[in-house]
Amino acid sequence: MRSRIVIMGVAGLVLTACTTITDPVPVGPDTYMIGLGSNGGFSSDAALMAKTIKAAGAFCASKGKQIEVQDTKQHGVQMWTPQSNQVTFKCI
Repeated sequence: MRSRIVIMGVAGLVLTACTTITDPVPVGPDTYMIGLGSNGGFSSDAALMAKTIKAAGAFCASKGKQIEVQDTKQHGVQMWTPQSNQVTFKCI
């Protein structure tokens, strides 16, 4: 029984990806870049991009503005390599 619990715990750790989001960085007038990095896991590119855009939107909302996405970039392969993305956006 104890070995089953240990195996389930290890499996849970393997399936969990470590995801970090950068702080927005100014790249022009009212324009910012934010990035996300994920070290493997089962998250789709779309889910990770949505998480990044949501963080960018929260940043703009804190300034009383709305987000306008200018550009997006994605790298990596789900479950095979680390994934990352970048969103360039304006707060308008």
